[in-house]
Amino acid sequence: MEPSPDLLGPALVVLAVGFALEVVRIVREQPPVDPSRPTWPPRQPVPPAGVSVLVGAHVLRWRRRSATAQVAELVRRGALRLDPADPARVEVVDPRALDPVERAFVAALVGAEPHVGSRAHLRADDVELAGRVREVQAAVNALVLDLGLRYRPARRPERVPLRLALVALAVVAAALAVQDPRAWFVVISLAFAALLGRRREVVRPLTAEGAALRDDLRGLKDWLRFADLDESADLGPLLPWAVVFGELGPWRARGGDEGPALGALLVALGGDRPEHGTDDEQPGDAWQDQATGGSRAEHDGAYVPTSD
Repeated sequence: MEPSPDLLGPALVVLAVGFALEVVRIVREQPPVDPSRPTWPPRQPVPPAGVSVLVGAHVLRWRRRSATAQVAELVRRGALRLDPADPARVEVVDPRALDPVERAFVAALVGAEPHVGSRAHLRADDVELAGRVREVQAAVNALVLDLGLRYRPARRPERVPLRLALVALAVVAAALAVQDPRAWFVVISLAFAALLGRRREVVRPLTAEGAALRDDLRGLKDWLRFADLDESADLGPLLPWAVVFGELGPWRARGGDEGPALGALLVALGGDRPEHGTDDEQPGDAWQDQATGGSRAEHDGAYVPTSD
């Protein structure tokens, strides 16, 4: 019986080539990332002009209470009015004061195109209302692309050629292993690499404009949390952001007063609780699952859905 030829060296070369191909695949498929975030953004007590709460909270990825915060903003501005006897009942006062995002949101609340006198009952257990809120948040995901706050990344390189190359190398290694059984581990390694190829998450990163908005709003959060209590500011426009960030306590300590009706509504919707830490750790409002979709991969506009 003739001894097996020594083909371990060529098999290891094949393995090295396969390893190099796998490294190339991993590098090429790295998802793009958001621009870096400053650890301490400049503090400032003025919200960005012309940015709705839903859009700003999306860019921040701090959306768990953004729906309640948007209600608070519209009540503060007088676009919505609360029934003092039952603050959960809201009435549209001035639909002309709504920007397109806010108009879509109010339409979701009242279940129809908003008009003066349109009414809604904001109940946490209203499944139909929750579904409409979710649809508005999904629309915001698309809007931030149109506004240039996120960009659509170029299509990721197809993995088929690289995977076929790994399969071809596995076939070559198998031919070598027939003659030298010590090379079978090379076949197994290459086959496993060829089959591994799970779909990686692909993201839509923030543009420079989106990152600037994110940093401005984080500077606003730091002002609410850390600024001296005697620092003067117009507290009214800060109310919805205090709800988003869970900083109603510091906002009130500076003299902010949302009024008894809105305060009761914030309690009913869960928008008055203090923050717990990072955005993912925030206690949410009555619609938190609709605000985030229950899963960032499903519903956060930073993530590209499978059909994209």
